[in-house]
Amino acid sequence: MTSNQTSMLSDEEAILYDRQIRLWGADAQLKLRQTRLLLINVNSLSIEVCKNLCLAGVASITVFDNTRVTTNDVEQNLTLTMSSTDINEYKSVCTCRILQQLNPRVQLTAQSSMTIEQIDDKYIEQFDYVCLFNYYDFSTVSHLNKLCRGQQQIDENGKKQVHFFCAGTFGLYGFVFKDLGDIYEYLSENSVGSESLIKGEGGNESKKSETVTTKSVKSIFPFAVCKTQISNRNV
Repeated sequence: MTSNQTSMLSDEEAILYDRQIRLWGADAQLKLRQTRLLLINVNSLSIEVCKNLCLAGVASITVFDNTRVTTNDVEQNLTLTMSSTDINEYKSVCTCRILQQLNPRVQLTAQSSMTIEQIDDKYIEQFDYVCLFNYYDFSTVSHLNKLCRGQQQIDENGKKQVHFFCAGTFGLYGFVFKDLGDIYEYLSENSVGSESLIKGEGGNESKKSETVTTKSVKSIFPFAVCKTQISNRNV
């Protein structure tokens, strides 16, 4: 996340994102506002993800795809049309043009001059999350995962790396792989309840009062790299 972002949401942002702030809180919205994403490959799955992230109010999304729109693409993707401005245009350019209208506050960038194989650590380091969609060259997927693991950035909480997601769909079936680091640490609250009985007077029924306290417990969830996960399943 960028360090030069302000630490508070503006009044306009509070109004715009009011419904989702009620769901996940202002702190989570601020983290979204500081998040930079790289989305690789334009298809029906990635466009849906990109649309939702754009509406959520992330800082920036770079749409990475150097292929051009065909008539077959139009039938499967909501950001691509049969218009003369779309056919033979880069998919990434068309996608950014449409999604920018949904939320002008999000910086949308089309990357159409590179191939996936040309992505290196210098390019990866400018993002917080890398998301790869419907791409099945295992060696390239593993290489991108390794690049993300190697990016150590310093934030207020210590070291972190670029997080990596890989997802795909096959008709009604799909998968998602996520690498959020060696381990993911989080706090969970366990409720500890205590009851006390208050006897009623004058024939009134007894009333029961309950005092509930919570205890924070630190938990750890480990993540494996893509290569290990695939090897364990003998794919």
